[in-house]
Amino acid sequence: MATWQVQNFSARKLETALHHIFEDKQLQIEVPTITGGVEIPKEWYLVTLEEIEETVNKLVSDLLI
Repeated sequence: MATWQVQNFSARKLETALHHIFEDKQLQIEVPTITGGVEIPKEWYLVTLEEIEETVNKLVSDLLI
């Protein structure tokens, strides 16, 4: 688990960018709920922490140029 503190730019925009970058690695799964329904998680990705760190660092670096 990792945490980043975002300053001087929108955390929401950073999150949106990460979603777009990793969209091809989104986990396609249906999770049954206790009430008999099905949840389809939108924020579960099959990526390593290293991939996330590299991507966040690149995005931040690109924003600082």
